[in-house]
Amino acid sequence: MGSRMADSLAVVRRAKKAGWRVEPNGDGQHYVWDAAGRKHVVHNTYSDGRWSLKNLVADLERGGLIEAEQKMANTRVTETRSKLQIAREKAEEEAKRLANGARLTKAAGPYLTDPEPCDLGWLTTPHPLPWMKWMYLDGETAQTLLDEFNADNRPLNERQVEHYRRIIMSPVPEGYARPPWLAPGQWHLTHQGLAIDTRGMVQDGQHRLRAVVEAAEETEELLVPFAVFVGMPQENFKAIDEGLLRTAAHLFGKSHEKNGSTLANAIRLVNAYKDGNPRRQIRLKVPNQVIIDTFEENPEEFRDCANVGQAAYRKVNAQAGAIAAARYVIRRANLGAENPFVTAFFEGLITGRKAGTRQALDDDDPRAVFREFMLDVKTKRRARRIVGIDAMAMIILSWNNCVTGNHSRTFPMRFTEESPIPRVVVCLHQGPNASVVPRVFYGEVPGDDEA
Repeated sequence: MGSRMADSLAVVRRAKKAGWRVEPNGDGQHYVWDAAGRKHVVHNTYSDGRWSLKNLVADLERGGLIEAEQKMANTRVTETRSKLQIAREKAEEEAKRLANGARLTKAAGPYLTDPEPCDLGWLTTPHPLPWMKWMYLDGETAQTLLDEFNADNRPLNERQVEHYRRIIMSPVPEGYARPPWLAPGQWHLTHQGLAIDTRGMVQDGQHRLRAVVEAAEETEELLVPFAVFVGMPQENFKAIDEGLLRTAAHLFGKSHEKNGSTLANAIRLVNAYKDGNPRRQIRLKVPNQVIIDTFEENPEEFRDCANVGQAAYRKVNAQAGAIAAARYVIRRANLGAENPFVTAFFEGLITGRKAGTRQALDDDDPRAVFREFMLDVKTKRRARRIVGIDAMAMIILSWNNCVTGNHSRTFPMRFTEESPIPRVVVCLHQGPNASVVPRVFYGEVPGDDEA
C-alpha cells in the first residue's frame, strides 16, 4: 500500500510542478484540472494497483501534462539564467573585493547566528578563490544544482542517498536540545556540506543534495542548513572523501581507466610489498594521491598487469588485484616485460598448461599446487579466507619454487601475522647473470640453448 500511495503522490507533484490546479478533497483524494479544464480524481491508493494509476497518468498526459511540464521547465530555466547572470556579476565583484582586501567581520561577531537563505547565483559563480557561507538549501535548489552543475561527479550511490535522507527525516530524540535552525530531523550542520569548484560546478556533496531533493518530496518547505564552500581548486577532487565515499577506483574511473578497482588494489599491494612490514602496511589507509602518483610512475606496466589480473582471476580463483600485483613485482625484479621466463610462468599459472604446449602442468609443478590449493579454498569454503596480500605472496612463492626447483606437493605457506612475504627470486634470460632455463616453465620446448 505504501508504494501505491507514493506513486499517487508522485503524480500529484507532477501536476503541481506543471502549474496545474491541484486540490485535496480531504478524503484521501486529490482533484487535478488539466489544460482544458477537465477534472481528474487521483486516489491515494488504488484497489487494482498500478494498472489504474497507469490509466490515470495516460489520461493526464493526453490532457497536456507533458507539454505543461516542458513549458514550466523552460520558464524556470529562463528565469534562473536571468537571475544567475545578475547574481553572478554581483558575486564576481564581491569576490574580487574580498580577494584583494581584508575580509570584514559581520556585526554579529565570528559566531554563527543563523544560516542565510540560499543564493543560487552566488553558489554557481566561478569564484577565483575559496569562500564559505552557512546556507539553507531547499529541494528545488538542490535539484537545480544536480541537473545543471554536476557534470563531473561519479554515479550516485542510492544507499548513501538513503542514509542521508533518513538523517534529515529521522525524528529528534525527546529532550534533545539543539538550535531551532537545525531542524528537521537529526541533521547536523558540520564542515562536510557542499563544495563548488572554481568553475561553479559541484565538487563534493551530490549525495547530500539528492537526499535533500528526496526529503523535500516528503516535507513541504523543507530547509536544510549546509556549510557551503565555493571557489575550491579543481585538484581537490583527488583529495576529498578518501574513505568510504570516494576511492582511488573512482578516480581511475573518472580518468576513463579500465579495471579501476583492480588497479587500485594492485597498487596498494605493490606499495605494501615495498615496505619492510607488508602485512602492517596493507592495513593502513593509503591516501588516494599516493595511489595515483604510484600509478603515474609506470602506467603502462600497471595497466597491463591489471588487464591480466582481471582476465585471470576466475581461472585462478584468486583476487584480480593480487594477480596483478604479483605480476608487477615479479616482472620488475626480472628486468621488465621482456623476460620470457616471467611470461611463461604466468601463462602456465593462468591456463594450467606448460607454455607453448598443450601439456597440463605436472602435479608437483608449483603453479599446479597453487591452483589446486585455491580451488580447494573455493569449493570447500574454508573459514580461513585468502586475503590479497596472502594470495600475492603465494604467487611469488610459486615463482620462486619454479626457479629454484622446489616441487613440493604441499604448499608451505602458513598465514599468520609473523608469516614473511617472500622476496622475488631473479631469473634472467640474457646478460652476464643469465640463469639456466627452468624447464618447468616450458616442458620440452624451447631447449636450454634457445634461452
